Amino acid sequence: MSILKNGYKRPGKEGQSIEQPTVNLYFREKEAALLEEIYTGRYLPPAARGVTQSDDYLRNLTPGAFVAVNTANYKTFPVIGKVSEVREDETELEYWQGSYTKSWQPHLLTRNKEKIPWSDTLPKRSIIVCNFFFDESGKLQENTRRSIP
Repeated sequence: MSILKNGYKRPGKEGQSIEQPTVNLYFREKEAALLEEIYTGRYLPPAARGVTQSDDYLRNLTPGAFVAVNTANYKTFPVIGKVSEVREDETELEYWQGSYTKSWQPHLLTRNKEKIPWSDTLPKRSIIVCNFFFDESGKLQENTRRSIP
């Protein structure tokens, strides 16, 4: 410590310049370079940032495919249905009942002592996930569960 306090200098010849390693020169140039501009404003949704979402995944929608739909009056479990008919802007589907951890089966209604599948016609824009499958026990697969809000 006393060496530092007394102004000790590095040994070397007077007037000799010490060459800096190239690594140090690299870091000096990097420090002097212009900084990348970082956005610090308020959060913008993807559509406002120039990212567009595409509805192309609905193009391959076929009868028999399973879909998850978003309905305003049902928020407890995901609403799952099996597509029975595809039209231009809407689709007809049969609802299935189940939950994230239980198996899914068709939701049947009783009319005149006869059980029929509960079906409905919904606009295509209400579909949030489509063309997925259940595992061998009839439950949602892990990646499907993560993609359904």
